[in-house]
Amino acid sequence: TYQLVGAGETILEAVYAGYFARATIRVYEDHCYYQKEYQPASCTEDGYIISACSFCGDEKREILPAYGHSIPELTVDTPNTATQPGVGHGFCQYCQRTVTVEIPPVFIDTQPKAYYAIPLDYCYEQGLVNGITATTFGPKVNLTRAMMVTLLYRMEGTPAVTGTCQFTDVEPGAFYYDAVLWGQENGIVQGTSDTKFSPKMNITREQLITFLYRYAQQKGMDTSIAGDLTAFTDADRIQPYAKDAMVWAVGVRLIQGITETTLAPAGTALRSQAVTFLYRFAGLQEA
Repeated sequence: TYQLVGAGETILEAVYAGYFARATIRVYEDHCYYQKEYQPASCTEDGYIISACSFCGDEKREILPAYGHSIPELTVDTPNTATQPGVGHGFCQYCQRTVTVEIPPVFIDTQPKAYYAIPLDYCYEQGLVNGITATTFGPKVNLTRAMMVTLLYRMEGTPAVTGTCQFTDVEPGAFYYDAVLWGQENGIVQGTSDTKFSPKMNITREQLITFLYRYAQQKGMDTSIAGDLTAFTDADRIQPYAKDAMVWAVGVRLIQGITETTLAPAGTALRSQAVTFLYRFAGLQEA
């Protein structure tokens, strides 16, 4: 027989071969852990705590993440770039020794071996591009028309502008206002209508190339070089206004296809593609 006496306590009674036996069993609803082993974390190594149940012996492990070096005064040996990490050294106040550490790239969402890495490093160093935050560039983020004309305006050195912008959707005080006004005055940009520039609209690849083509003309560059579009099966999708620009861009290898046979002229340009085009354009200017 058995009898429950209070919370978690059971009395068992039994008679066997004429003998009477009685036992009390305590059943606990939860573990009762104590710290069995402790290894503190360090600057570079994880630590851990091993806890064991005093009732059943069950064990569990908790990882204590390494907390990293704390270097109040870091000496930079190799500067970081937009996409490449740097190297520095200094005295760690935790482990009390001089250590060498890696300095993260400016933009932690970039890849050091990506096709856009060298172009982005160049454009960032030249002050042409900023991140979408202090630590992210957004390489896969779509580029807007306002962003593109601003890049060209910076490439030109942000010259002073006068006059009034003809586009009613470009408000004075907007970060791109002077850039659009400069582009308008120099025949580099046109609107999506007579009165609209559509600054927040994603820019297509053929629009971007057209902006660069007009900018090249404004700079007095040779835009007569003609490329062969016959290798691209979607060349017939290029809008008439962008045809000359795309022919020139292919001819000077400013633009390469999304694949060997497609240009994707109506495809949305990404921020990573934009810096690549600017980098190649800068190379054309220096040639």
